[in-house]
Amino acid sequence: MYCNFSCPSSRNICKTGIIDTTARDCSEVQSQGHNCSGVYTIFPSNDIKKDVWCDLYTQGGRWTVLQQRRNGFVDFDRVWSHYENGFGDPNTEYWIGNEALYHLTLSGGNELLILMQTWDGVWKHAYYIGFCIGHKNDNYRLHLSEYSGSAGDSLLSFGQAGQQFSTQDVDNDPWGPRFNPTYHKGGFWFKNCCRADLNGFYYSTGVEATDSCHWRTFTGLRESLKTIYMMFR
Repeated sequence: MYCNFSCPSSRNICKTGIIDTTARDCSEVQSQGHNCSGVYTIFPSNDIKKDVWCDLYTQGGRWTVLQQRRNGFVDFDRVWSHYENGFGDPNTEYWIGNEALYHLTLSGGNELLILMQTWDGVWKHAYYIGFCIGHKNDNYRLHLSEYSGSAGDSLLSFGQAGQQFSTQDVDNDPWGPRFNPTYHKGGFWFKNCCRADLNGFYYSTGVEATDSCHWRTFTGLRESLKTIYMMFR
C-alpha cells in the first residue's frame, strides 16, 4: 500500500506559518478544508493545545506527525517530563508529547506510518495498524498490531510493541541491567538491546552505534538514520 512516496515535506506545503484551527487532529484539519501540508494548531484534549506538522499529501493525507528527525539540532536525550509534554520545532525536529499522543490515539484503530531515509539517500517505510499508547499510569505503553512495509518490522517482531516508555531518568525496560541510558539515547519503547530507537543520538553520518537513531531491520545494523518521520491517522 505504501510502496511509493516522496519526502513528506517536499510537496504541497503551506508557506504561511502556523495556521490556527479548531481541529482535534490533522484528519479533522483536512476535513475542515485545508489541503496543503504545514504547521497547524490542534487541540488533542480540552486542556492541551499543540502546534503540529500535518502531512496532508502522503497517501491521501490526514497524517498527524508525532516525531521528526531532520538535522540533529534538537537534543532528544531528555527526561521523562520533556517527553510527556513534548519539545522541539514542528517544522524541523519534534516530539509531540506523550500526554497529547495518548489523547489523540485513545479511540484506537489508528494507523502508524514511519518514513526513514539513510545517509546514502534510500527511503523505506514501516506501516502498522492498531496504533495507540496507554495512559500515564501505564507509562504510555505502546500498542500495535499488524505490520507491512519495506523497512522490516523492528517493533512487533522483537517485542518492543507492548513495552512501556523509558527515558534517561525513568527506566521501564524489562531487562535486568539498566540499558537506558547506558546503551541508548532518547526516550522510546525499549526492550533489552532493542531493534529500534528512533529518538536515539543523531550522528552526522551513517555511523553504526548502539545509541544512534536507528531501525535495525532497515539497514541490518544500528546505523544512524538521516531523516525520520513518525505519523498517524
